[in-house]
Amino acid sequence: MVGRSWSVPRAGVAAWSAVVVGLGGLVAATARGALPSPTSPPGARFALVGGLALVGVVAGAAALRTARRHDLCELGLLGAAFGAASVLFAAAGLTTPDVLVEAGRTSRAAGALAVPLAVLVAAPALVRRTRLARALARRWRCWALAGVATAVGLAALLVARPAAVPDLGPHRLATRALVAAAVGGLLVLSVRHLRLWSVGRRATALGVSLALVVAAAGATVPALAGTSPTVRSFAATLTVVALATAALLAVPACELPATVRETLGPIVDRDPLAGLEIGLSPVVQRFVAVLDRTDRITREHVVRMTDLVLAAGERARLPARRLRALGLAALLHDVGKLGTSEQILTKNGLLTDAELAEMRRHPAAGEALLRTRPELAEAAPFVRSHHERFDGGGYPDGLAGERIPPEARLIAVCDAFDAMRHTRHHRKGLGADGAVAVLQEHAGSQWDPVMVDVVVALARERGLLGGRIEYHLDRAPTVPEATTVCTDALPESVRDALELTPDR
Repeated sequence: MVGRSWSVPRAGVAAWSAVVVGLGGLVAATARGALPSPTSPPGARFALVGGLALVGVVAGAAALRTARRHDLCELGLLGAAFGAASVLFAAAGLTTPDVLVEAGRTSRAAGALAVPLAVLVAAPALVRRTRLARALARRWRCWALAGVATAVGLAALLVARPAAVPDLGPHRLATRALVAAAVGGLLVLSVRHLRLWSVGRRATALGVSLALVVAAAGATVPALAGTSPTVRSFAATLTVVALATAALLAVPACELPATVRETLGPIVDRDPLAGLEIGLSPVVQRFVAVLDRTDRITREHVVRMTDLVLAAGERARLPARRLRALGLAALLHDVGKLGTSEQILTKNGLLTDAELAEMRRHPAAGEALLRTRPELAEAAPFVRSHHERFDGGGYPDGLAGERIPPEARLIAVCDAFDAMRHTRHHRKGLGADGAVAVLQEHAGSQWDPVMVDVVVALARERGLLGGRIEYHLDRAPTVPEATTVCTDALPESVRDALELTPDR
């Protein structure tokens, strides 16, 4: 099974490498003048580059429109980047020498600036782990609009005032630096989509990756000395066609099922560029599909709990990498139950010893499942430990106190708080005040008292305390709630449902 799962990615990497090597050889031959340099009339170059660039603008706009409708950060950045590059390539076509203008300086500048601007617009996707990239990704609509507006303004300047444009011929160091940065950026984006293909096995993602390699090859030509105007026009045509193709293929490559997008909402809100890679994982898609098909209430509990966990993690000022792993672990803490018998999961009565033993395998099973996917593996240790108790009475390893990972301790508290607060299939919710009373009573035994304090403070900040019982189901009545609840007075059935003894 393992060998088979890796055979396809290796084949994809081999195909990608072959394309890179082949195009690299073609560029090197062009640089040495080893290839014939054909000629073509300026009017043909004008029509070809300008016309295809307009097609690229439309393709980028279509990708951007889809991204705005479904709030897809990565697609939005790509659509804006490719559209911005196409705008400048259109300006390069309009300024083809001996058609509408006489000098070739403006056309060269537009062609040299197009791909570097595209890479700048897509920069958050290139350096996804940095704080600045995360901040820009959260505001990706504004960033994308700014990129497109910059391209339109720069194109207008190039056409209206060609004298104000610096010479960006191949002999200039600035040209070579811009081209090197552009090619490097396109190759990084290409590798990113190659990885997305290995996660989700979508042929369109592989197509985007290969199209970006072709665009990178075309983008090298402005830095090559001795190339004729026809060769530069051909390179510009190749680049704009590759970018338009990448924009069109990126739409199906980046779209996710609605239920997956909704479930990933808390993670995407804080790390928009992580959502696509995580959402393409078959483990996540299967888990969300099972929740949505069999127990929508539980799915909504998982979404709320993940949001609470991430808010608590931000309150604790966890770095971005740990915050992402924390959110993943919260979202997938029960993923190991995919291998648990449906009869046990849906049983109303008490479990037998054998059934309880099978149920208690799900943390270790979840850890093993996540470790098979590189994009999920960092959350695996916290999934394994989310049923450990602070007093050492939990499972699967009987860890106690600070031997339990802090992320797992936080997940356990947030999970219990949300579960107790809302009405479920088999019981009514206690509301936020009742849930806090239970947490505080059992802090130091079942739950980490520090994590309990963090969650209580967060609930107070959100205005959840001192209110009414919050029933999740529309059919459940709303009744007054006391500000505190004595857990000793709770019915035994409720105490069992809340798992105040060693939990299942």
